[in-house]
Amino acid sequence: MDDHYLDLVNLLVIYFYITIILVVRLIPAWLAIALTLFAITPLLVNNLVFPTAYMPDQYRYTEITAAIRSLSFDYNDNIQILTAAWILFFVPIPFLETEVSLGLANRFIASALIIWLYAFKNIRGAPLYFLLIYPSLNLYSSVALRDTIVLTLMIISAVLYVDGSRLRSLAVSGLLWVMKFQNCVILFLFMFLHEFSRRRPISVGRIFLAFFLSLTPIYLYYPELLQAINKYRTSFAAESGASSISLTSIDSLFSLFITGFISSLEIFLNPTPWAASGGLEIIQSVENVFVNLFLIVAFLFVLKKDRVTFFKWGIVLLISMGIIGLTVVNLGTSVRYRFVFIAFAVVGIYYDLVKVRRDTSPMDASPSY
Repeated sequence: MDDHYLDLVNLLVIYFYITIILVVRLIPAWLAIALTLFAITPLLVNNLVFPTAYMPDQYRYTEITAAIRSLSFDYNDNIQILTAAWILFFVPIPFLETEVSLGLANRFIASALIIWLYAFKNIRGAPLYFLLIYPSLNLYSSVALRDTIVLTLMIISAVLYVDGSRLRSLAVSGLLWVMKFQNCVILFLFMFLHEFSRRRPISVGRIFLAFFLSLTPIYLYYPELLQAINKYRTSFAAESGASSISLTSIDSLFSLFITGFISSLEIFLNPTPWAASGGLEIIQSVENVFVNLFLIVAFLFVLKKDRVTFFKWGIVLLISMGIIGLTVVNLGTSVRYRFVFIAFAVVGIYYDLVKVRRDTSPMDASPSY
């Protein structure tokens, strides 16, 4: 059977699952329609929005996942890709033969995450709409990469941690550590700050104390850290065709913090409409304007409701962007890495704020974003 027909079968299976979820009334009709519409995006991305070779790692994920599905274990790759491939192996759609197939599997995971957040964690309003219409989330959850799995693990672990299910949260974060340790470091930063802030009332100063304490490993191991960061910067520069000579070497703790802060601001701002080159970057630059406006409004809202939540998630998001800015020099790649942290922060801020209000004012638990 032609691969296109196999992918259509996969799409119909996803539609079947969404219909079942609707019938048992876990989600409303409008959300089911939205998930149904966005489920088709994997068929529209590869070789239409851009050629599959634009993200060549897709071939590796597809090859290994297809091999596992065919019970052929004659493959070899790094542990991160193997872990993602095994997770994709268990996605309950019948065919995983092409990059589009894995894109559909990722859309299934993204849809399942949204359904879980809506039906069991009471995510409503702006955060829910953001997850549905965030262009980068829809784009990168429609290709054969691990980013959707990484985002899902981060959100599940953080939500479980806020709920008090520490062991289950750490189990999920262990899987994330294997797949992408940088993201797990940010997750651990959130957990550390959350532990300092979960007993109210609490001062903002205590949050900053927790933040500075969390930097202790940097002080202890900064020579190895600087070496690793410079290695990643050079590697990404080579992949994007840039010269490593043009990169500013990070050779001290001072330059690490200054470069990290400046880089975090650049990641928030780029790509700008006037610096974008090519159709995809132009679209991403326009998206960037609206996403930053959304984040500004959301953080101003949170500042009025709970200053501790504002500073806690502000630190998490700023450090996240700094990590991307320190290691990634390619704009397209930075957008791909950034969307995970932004979506994570949007859900985390809302859920954290709901938890705070539930604990302090049980009759007024859901903020009206």
